[in-house]
Amino acid sequence: MQGVRPVFDRFREGWVRPALFFGNNPISLAGGAITTASGVTMIGYWLVELFGRFNDNPYLGIIFFLLLPGLFVGGLLLIPIGIWVRRKKLQRAGLIPVAYPKIDLNDHVFRHGIDIVLVTTIANLLVVAMASYRGAAYMDSPQFCGQSCHVMHPEYTAYKISAHSHVACVECHIGSGAQAYFSAKVNGTKQLIEVGLNSYPTPIESPVKNLRPARVICEGCHTPAKFIGEKLLVKSKFADDEKNTETQSVVVLHLGGQDSLSHLTGIHGVHLGHIEYVATDATRTTIPWVQRRNADGSETVYANATAGVGVPKGERRVMDCIDCHNRAAHTFVTAEDAVELIGTSAQIWWW
Repeated sequence: MQGVRPVFDRFREGWVRPALFFGNNPISLAGGAITTASGVTMIGYWLVELFGRFNDNPYLGIIFFLLLPGLFVGGLLLIPIGIWVRRKKLQRAGLIPVAYPKIDLNDHVFRHGIDIVLVTTIANLLVVAMASYRGAAYMDSPQFCGQSCHVMHPEYTAYKISAHSHVACVECHIGSGAQAYFSAKVNGTKQLIEVGLNSYPTPIESPVKNLRPARVICEGCHTPAKFIGEKLLVKSKFADDEKNTETQSVVVLHLGGQDSLSHLTGIHGVHLGHIEYVATDATRTTIPWVQRRNADGSETVYANATAGVGVPKGERRVMDCIDCHNRAAHTFVTAEDAVELIGTSAQIWWW
């Protein structure tokens, strides 16, 4: 205890007393008020949310998970800024006292004040930690991705009715790890600036250039080697005549896969091998050159007659699931196809 006492005395004389003296200024007091108000508001909202009264309004999430935490931290920063400003002002005026006002721990009022400062400091640290976690979690939610930005409303609407509506956006668009998270947030900041300056591409560019490969995204849930075999697809089309005459197209899809004897068959089986292609346009729809690696190690090249000799210039990619299933979670149908689907559904319901 004898060794602890001098340390406590030095801390009290060198830090506590000057901080209390210089902290009595409008900037620091305003910072304390802002921190207290924003902290109490955030905690109140978290408690309301905890008891199940959740509001899915995206702007409430922006306020309570992003703006208020920033205001809270800003208020905390104002406290040392105010102390520094007042110290500089008194130093220029030559009014810094030789001895700061004495701190009397025998004064119960002052002791209670110290207790309040310690409790609020611990509470502030907890609030900052919780706010940081909740803010990061909210920015990873489909609600934030799809509703906060008006540009994404069509994509979000298609996502909600897709087969992947239960998969969070970040599972495909960000991924795990600090590097992926940082890269995504930097890219998101760039997109936010583009929206503010009205310089973002319209329509939204497709395909997504920085989407991770399918082996990292899709294969977390789907097994590419699973043998599916053949699938029968019946597609109805209704004519524009008075009776809306129905025409059905029957197609057998040779999906294949890897069978029990490890044979690769069908379209999925073919793509379990190594296939590369070159796309000469941004949409990856003009493909003049394809190279396939066969089971025996040889390679077969399919090239357009106009491609010339050798590999043409363009984006060279290893083909994966995303190249075919490029709208897996954001499928858009044309008005004509939508009417056909409604007609087919109504016919099934009638029968």
